[in-house]
Amino acid sequence: DDTVLTGAFVPFGTETTPGQVIEATDPCGSSILAFDPDDPEGTLQMYAWGFRHVIGFAWNKDGELFASANSYDVRGSRPVKDEAEATYRVKEGAWYGWPDFSAALEPLTDAKFDVPDSLQVPVYVGDELQENGLGFLIDHEASGLEPPDPSLVLGLHDYQSSPTKLDIAPESWGEMAGQLFVAEWGDLSPETNPFQDERPGYRVVRIDPETGQVEPFVFNAQPGPASEQDALGEGIERPFDVKFGPDGAMYVVDYGVARVNQARIEQGQVPYEFPPRTGAVWRITPSDGRNG
Repeated sequence: DDTVLTGAFVPFGTETTPGQVIEATDPCGSSILAFDPDDPEGTLQMYAWGFRHVIGFAWNKDGELFASANSYDVRGSRPVKDEAEATYRVKEGAWYGWPDFSAALEPLTDAKFDVPDSLQVPVYVGDELQENGLGFLIDHEASGLEPPDPSLVLGLHDYQSSPTKLDIAPESWGEMAGQLFVAEWGDLSPETNPFQDERPGYRVVRIDPETGQVEPFVFNAQPGPASEQDALGEGIERPFDVKFGPDGAMYVVDYGVARVNQARIEQGQVPYEFPPRTGAVWRITPSDGRNG
């Protein structure tokens, strides 16, 4: 097998040296940016940062902002076995911990996030091989960073469930009004996590902002996508977006079939297949009992 030396935060295959300064990008990545649409370039500023992979966000009627984010994978040059994914309360100026804290905003230096040595990429400083294990990538003291506030976590999703987009229920949904409804796209194991035994995601969940409790709302009778239950088109496959329409109904954009096919690697292709014409849009209304 070929071996390549590559530095951190540089193009793959680019070597770095101890003490080398890597210039930051501007505007920064892993952030939520804000701007005036009448003058986007002149008003662009960072609103919050330190997210690994934010996909969806929504405001409630009180102007509070919420965002869903995917957590780490057990792959690549820095595999991390996290315990959850998260939906966050977004506060202006807050740092959300990436790349040194978990979805639940715990430090990755905790041994519970380590993976077996066989899955870790050798790390060198100069010519010296470093011990395996997760360390901080940022010098927090020099950067003036404090650990992220755990209260920023609104709710925790199953690890690898891939929370994507979300919306907030209107008043017509009665006792569920104001609750967050989040699409969970589902996992791509074993590529993203060779230890994954269950099928997390493939559903829409609701989060009570008062308690942070995450509960299934739209889901199949058995875990996993409908296509793996001989029921393609009859159940949820990979929900990606949730929106409440002017008619009060919930609309769920179902991405369709996305599956792992490792045989494609031998053909020089990514190990994923996305068959066309398998997606759908679901319309969901509350029953009288659920509508309060």
